[in-house]
Amino acid sequence: MKTLAIILLFILTSTTPPVTGLSYVYVKDTNKYFLNLGWGTSLNSTEDYYNTIRRNGVIIVDGYYNPINRISLEVPFNHPGGNYSVTQTYNGVESQPTYVIVPKIKKGNQN
Repeated sequence: MKTLAIILLFILTSTTPPVTGLSYVYVKDTNKYFLNLGWGTSLNSTEDYYNTIRRNGVIIVDGYYNPINRISLEVPFNHPGGNYSVTQTYNGVESQPTYVIVPKIKKGNQN
């Protein structure tokens, strides 16, 4: 019984660290526009984790993994921006979200 209590306590107190340094940049390539998001993590690439990306609270990418922790999303020229967040899930436990506010595309804020 004591072992079961210890296992249950471990499961209930398990946490996944949030991503760090979430940032963005707009990139123009020919006639296409991309929103590049990048972040850091304290988890290493040998651990089995994945990311979830949301825009204004709505999941736009789920189950995403990239060892360099970045994603490029094609967006329309009139992209209104939004509140983007990234979480990471490890051992079935999702981290707290890390947020970045991305403004709408306007002349001069894309590379």
